[in-house]
Amino acid sequence: MSEDRQTITASRVLAMLADGKTREEIRSFFDLSKGDVGKLFKNPALKGRKTMRKPDFVFEDDVTASVPNSEPTGSFGIPDDAEVDPSPFSDDFGDIPRQ
Repeated sequence: MSEDRQTITASRVLAMLADGKTREEIRSFFDLSKGDVGKLFKNPALKGRKTMRKPDFVFEDDVTASVPNSEPTGSFGIPDDAEVDPSPFSDDFGDIPRQ
């Protein structure tokens, strides 16, 4: 006796979750028992995955951000060709006695 078994792929279930389908809707779509859904979501590819709820609104950015035209900079925002005064980095400690 041959049983017709359906093939359910992890990618299909993940796509359904991304589309906002709940586990109950997935169960109904594939005509599964609650126990089978539990087994399905124990698979490592699906374990802990949840429905991705889509917001009830569409966000549209109507503000154009302008970035000032600046020269490329090196580390810490200092231009690569900037002249650096080495005096703050010298070993001359002035009046501080050395030990």
